[in-house]
Amino acid sequence: MKLFLSVGAFVTFCVLIILGLLGYVYNLIALFNDYAEMATNEFILRLAGVPLMVIGAIMGWI
Repeated sequence: MKLFLSVGAFVTFCVLIILGLLGYVYNLIALFNDYAEMATNEFILRLAGVPLMVIGAIMGWI
């Protein structure tokens, strides 16, 4: 039972990381599509925001 729970936790952790990375790629695509209409500071904040969310999710899980 312990092995099942630890494997389930690991799989959930991996899924969270994969979803976070997919979200980051999606955000990059959206950023570069709208770059001409966006202020530089908004671009930098959105670019830095997604990795910080992923790191926060990982730290919250641990």
